[in-house]
Amino acid sequence: MRDEQQSNFVLLVETCVLVIENEDGKEPVAKLANAVRMLTRLLPFVFESKELEQVLFWGENNLGLRLATSAADLLFKQHPPQTTATTKARIDTLRAMYQPPALASKTPSKFALVICRGGLPSHLVQGIMVSLLNTALVYDPVGWGLVPYTHVVSSGDAVVEQLVILSLETLVALTDLGAVVPLKELRLEDGTVRRIVRYSKKYTKIHAITKKKKKKKKKKKKKKKQEKPVKVVDEAIESVQTTNESIDAVAETPAAAAAAVATTPAKASSRPPKKSSKKAFVEVEDDEESDLSSEEEERRRRRERKERKKREKEAKENGDKKEKKKEKEEDKESLAEAESGPKPPSVAEAAENKEQETSAAVEEAPEEAAVAPKVVIDKSAWGHNDFRYFLSKISKKDDLELLWNGIVRMLKNPLETAGTLLPGANKRVNVHVEVIMLFWKLYELNANFAGLVRDSEKVLQFTAALVYFIIESKENPNDIGLVRMACFILHLLSQERNYAIQLNAPFINSGISVVSSQLPIFTGTWADFLVLGIHYIITSTSKTPVATLHETLLMTLSNLSPYLKSLCVVTGNKLLSLFQVFTNPAFLVSSEGNHKMVFYLLDFFNNVAQYQIAGNSQLVYALVRNRDRIHALNDLTFENAFNELSKVREAKAKKLETEAAAAAAPATNGSVAAPAPSAQTTGKFQPTEEWFNYWKGHIRLSVLITLVDSLGPAIEAFCVDKGFNDDKKAIEYLASGTTVGLLPLPQPIFTRKFSYTEAVRVWFTSYMWGNVYIKCANPVGGAEVGKLCPSIWTGTEVELFSVKVTEV
Repeated sequence: MRDEQQSNFVLLVETCVLVIENEDGKEPVAKLANAVRMLTRLLPFVFESKELEQVLFWGENNLGLRLATSAADLLFKQHPPQTTATTKARIDTLRAMYQPPALASKTPSKFALVICRGGLPSHLVQGIMVSLLNTALVYDPVGWGLVPYTHVVSSGDAVVEQLVILSLETLVALTDLGAVVPLKELRLEDGTVRRIVRYSKKYTKIHAITKKKKKKKKKKKKKKKQEKPVKVVDEAIESVQTTNESIDAVAETPAAAAAAVATTPAKASSRPPKKSSKKAFVEVEDDEESDLSSEEEERRRRRERKERKKREKEAKENGDKKEKKKEKEEDKESLAEAESGPKPPSVAEAAENKEQETSAAVEEAPEEAAVAPKVVIDKSAWGHNDFRYFLSKISKKDDLELLWNGIVRMLKNPLETAGTLLPGANKRVNVHVEVIMLFWKLYELNANFAGLVRDSEKVLQFTAALVYFIIESKENPNDIGLVRMACFILHLLSQERNYAIQLNAPFINSGISVVSSQLPIFTGTWADFLVLGIHYIITSTSKTPVATLHETLLMTLSNLSPYLKSLCVVTGNKLLSLFQVFTNPAFLVSSEGNHKMVFYLLDFFNNVAQYQIAGNSQLVYALVRNRDRIHALNDLTFENAFNELSKVREAKAKKLETEAAAAAAPATNGSVAAPAPSAQTTGKFQPTEEWFNYWKGHIRLSVLITLVDSLGPAIEAFCVDKGFNDDKKAIEYLASGTTVGLLPLPQPIFTRKFSYTEAVRVWFTSYMWGNVYIKCANPVGGAEVGKLCPSIWTGTEVELFSVKVTEV
C-alpha cells in the first residue's frame, strides 16, 4: 500500500493523526485506541522511507510536531477506570512512539528531538516522566502474599506486566538520548519548529508574527475601548446643552418650559440628541419670536458636529492607511530576508530575542511592574535532554525512597518466588533487566539518589539480587549483557566507602536462600557473601564469555578491601585458591592481560594487611600457610614461565591429534576422513622477555613477604612451645598479637573508579535496544499477550547491528 497506493497511505496516516489531535475528552476510548493502533502498524513502514517521512511529517503541515504533542498529551487526557481495554490502549500509545532499533541507536529521530529537546512544555515532560515512574515502580503483582496462586486465578496481570515493561523501556530510552552525542537544536528548516503558514493564489508565504505587531494590535484595541465611552459622554453632554438652551429660549411661556423641563432628562439619557432637540423645538413652535433664533442656532450646531465627525473619520482613515502601509512594508522586508539567505533562528536564538524584547518592553513602560527576565537553563551537561535534566533534579526524600523501595522490591521478586516452599505459589515478574537499566540511569544522573543508595541498608539486598542474576545468567549467551551490567554496577558501588562499611553487617540468609545455596556454607558478614559469590562466578566461567569480566570483579574486591573488618576462614581459603590459579607461570604468560588478575589480588591482601589486620587473622593465617607460593611468584623468571607455557601448549596439541586420529580411524570404504586440527600456535599471544620484566617489576610483594617471613617462624615457635597442633590456636595467637612496627607505613588508599566512557555508553544503548526488540518480538505473558501486543516491526526490515570489515 505504501509503494503502490501512496496517496491512500498518506491519507490514512493523516486521518489517524487528526483523530488523536482533535480529541476533546468526549470521544470514546475505542475510537482513539483504534487510531493509535493503526499508527503503531503504519509508522514503522513510514520510517523505512526517509523521503516519505520528511514529506509527510516534517513539511509545512507540521504533522510530525502535532503527532508528537498529541501522543504525549493523550497519556494524560483520558482517566478511565483501570481495565484490560484501557491498559491495552495505554500500551498502544507508548508503542506508537517507537522507532526501528537500528535508527534509534545510531541517530535520534526528529520525534525524539521534539519530545526531549524542548518541543514539549516542561510540565508535560515532567508529567510523562513521573507517570512512567509511578506506573512501573508502584506495580506489585504479589500484593500482601497471603494467598498463594492468586496470579493464576486473576486475569489481566500479564497485560499489566507488559505495560510495566513498556513504561520502563520507554523511560530508559528517553533518558538515554543525548548520552553519547548531545541532541541537536530544533530548527525551522528541519521541520521540528512549528510553522505559521499563509496561503495565496500564486504561492505560499511563511509569515512570522513578531511581538511588535501583537503589541500594536493590543494598543489599537485599548484605544478603541477608551474612545467609545468618551464619544458617548460627549454626545450626551451636547444633547443636554442643546435642551438647556431651548428651555432658556422658551422661558417666556411657563407652560411650555415646564413641559420641556419635565421631558428633557429622560430624553437626553435615553435617546439621541437630534430627536430630543427636534421634540423640544416642536413644543415651542407657537412662539414666533424665539422660533427663528433657536432654529438658526440648532442648524449651526448640527453643521459643526457633522464637520467635526467628518474630520475625525478622515483622520482615522488616514492613520489606518499609514499603519497598514507600514505593516506591508515590514512584511515585505521580513519575506525578503527569509528568501535571501539568512537561516531561521534556532530555539536558543529565539529565547535570547525573547529576553531582549522583554527587557526593551520594561524600559519603554517604566510605570508598569518590572517583569523578571526568563532564565535560560544550560542543559549541555545532560546532552540537552529534558528527561535527563528533570530526572537528575529529583531531590525530595520521599520521592527518592519511593524509587529506591520500588527497585529493591521488584528485584527481590525473583529471589522470593524461587525460594518458596510451594513451587509457583507467587508470580515471578520478568522485569529485572529493565529495572536494573533504570537503576543504572538513576545512579548516573541523580547524585541524591546515589547518596541514598549508599547509605541505605537495602543496598545489601540489592547486592544479593545482582549476584543472583549473574549466577543465574552466566551460562546463557543471550544474557551476557545482563551479567555485564550487573558487574559494572558492583564496580560502581565498590567505589563508595559507605557501601563497603555496610558490607561488615552480619549476614542474614532470610529471603535469599536461593543465592546462598550456590555458595559454600559460612558464618560471617555480607562481605563474605560477596567475596564467595565472586569466587564462584570466576571459577565457574573460566571458559565462557563471562571470563572477560573477571578483571572487573577483582577490581571490585580490590576497592572494598581497605574497609573489610572480619572475613571468615572459608573466605580466606577461597581467596588463596584464586591466588594459586592466577600465579601459575603458564597462566601468567599465556595472555597479555592475565598478570592484572594477580595485581588486583595482591592489592586486596596488602590493603587488608595494612588497614584491617586486627580483625582478619583468618586471612593472615591463610597467607602464612601459602608463603611458598608468594616466594615462588617473587622468584619467577621468564625462562621458567615460558617453558611451562610450552609444555601446556604441546600437551594440548597432542591431545587434539589423538582425538583427530581416533575420529578418522573408523572412516573406511572410500569415505574421506576429517583433516586433523593444526597444532601450530599461530594467532596466539607470544610473550616476550621485555614485556615480562616490565610488569614483573611493578608487582607489590614487599609487604606480604615481610608479613609471612615475620609471622611464620613466630607461629611455628608458639605451636612447638605450647604443643598445639590446631589451626584455631594459631589464629587466636595471631589475633592476640600486634604488627605495629613490623610492616611499613600504609600507602594512601587507591580506588579504581568506573568511568562512563563512550564505549560503555554505546554498549548500553545497543544492549537496551536489543532488549526492546526481543521483548517486542516475544512479549512476556505467552500467547495471550502476544495476540494483544503483536510485534511492532512485523514485516519491516530491522537491522540490529552492523559488521565492519577492514582489510589487513
